[in-house]
Amino acid sequence: MIRKLLLILLILTSLSSRADLRPPDLSMNLSSSREIYSRNEVIQLQVSFTNHTSTQKGIILPGTKNKGKRILYLSYYSVDSTNFYTNVHTESRVIEMDTSKPGYTGWANLDSGASTSIPIFINDNRNYRNHNVAYHKLPDLPAGTYQVLVWYEPWAEPMAEYAFEQLDPFGHSEDDFRSDRIYLPQAIHSNYLTLTISDTATPPQWIPTKACPANCAICSAIDKNKWNTLRQLISKQTDYSSKIGRSNTDNNWLEPHRNIPWVSPPPEAILASLPTYTYRSMIFKNDKGYYYYSATWQLGRVFPVRSLISTWVQQIIRIAPSTIRDEQNYRELTHFTVH
Repeated sequence: MIRKLLLILLILTSLSSRADLRPPDLSMNLSSSREIYSRNEVIQLQVSFTNHTSTQKGIILPGTKNKGKRILYLSYYSVDSTNFYTNVHTESRVIEMDTSKPGYTGWANLDSGASTSIPIFINDNRNYRNHNVAYHKLPDLPAGTYQVLVWYEPWAEPMAEYAFEQLDPFGHSEDDFRSDRIYLPQAIHSNYLTLTISDTATPPQWIPTKACPANCAICSAIDKNKWNTLRQLISKQTDYSSKIGRSNTDNNWLEPHRNIPWVSPPPEAILASLPTYTYRSMIFKNDKGYYYYSATWQLGRVFPVRSLISTWVQQIIRIAPSTIRDEQNYRELTHFTVH
């Protein structure tokens, strides 16, 4: 009888403990389009962050950070026949990149339930010390299958205090969860991703699609390093000078393409006054390597002379003339720059 009472008490205590567990505010997902990679090829992973709170929250992203400590770092595990995981490699958090150009962390505002994704490139040796997303090398491990996860540890960043509140090892907060920030432990990690390293695997061939056929002009320009041609193709799809022209733009270049591993989303906010600007970062690839570009578009335009004449006439006759002083339905690709 006493044993039964103790067992019931233990079960109730366990249930009570589980009831006290708070669901995470932020989760991560690590994914890849493939499972098997050659040891020497560039491996692209995707890291997604999801806001599980009931309101919009901001999070810190690695951005172009090039010194200090990593915000994201990978761990590799081997798994034996008894399903026992052994950590065989974890990336050092110390960043030793080229600092000839300033680097900055990024920021993303996520609505409740919303997600954002960023890429990770392993073995992009050409850009390893120049771009944060490429600052990852495949460890010297025997060919085989491994479980990989990514850690997120933003506390070394000055902006962390504006985005997060830290939890103790038991999941408790000092303010009893009264803050409107995201609550995080010292570090969170993603799911495990199965990654098979092979000494003989070859990358699969691209299967042509409607957006990227076998004779795709965009991918052909990238294959041949014809960057001015690529700029013209993107400009042709995105530029417009009137409301009618705006309806004729094409988003084909934003569809999945053989030679475009990643395109960033546009900024969350831009200036309201004309002219203003929007931009995207993008990564292209061909047999010679990976190329990091940024594109800037001017939105709207102002006609200074017409505006001046209009102001003079208005001051003289006290009536606003019909002279066009600005144009809102205007967009032009003004900068296309390699980094």
